[in-house]
Amino acid sequence: MKVFDATCTAGVVTADGLVVTDCPILGEGGSSSGYLVISGTDLVYLPKTTPDVKALLVLLETLCDTIAALTVTSSAPGSPSGTPINASDFVAVKADLTTLKDALK
Repeated sequence: MKVFDATCTAGVVTADGLVVTDCPILGEGGSSSGYLVISGTDLVYLPKTTPDVKALLVLLETLCDTIAALTVTSSAPGSPSGTPINASDFVAVKADLTTLKDALK
């Protein structure tokens, strides 16, 4: 995951002087300075002025912890119960969220 300083003017995101096309903008719109977040082939613009972005990331981290720790109960008699088979995916998402939250300090 990479985080860059960016701006958004009239719905156009720019970073390092380059226009970023097809970039979802999280926020209420308008002109702002913020961050361009790139993870693999996914990207998003987060304005610095969006309230509670850090608080939202903390809640999402907690949600990932909760999902990864769930115990799935099997409906078949004698079958074992355990954590979801994709629990590691949520651990990985939490790591990305933590990186993003730390970059917003």
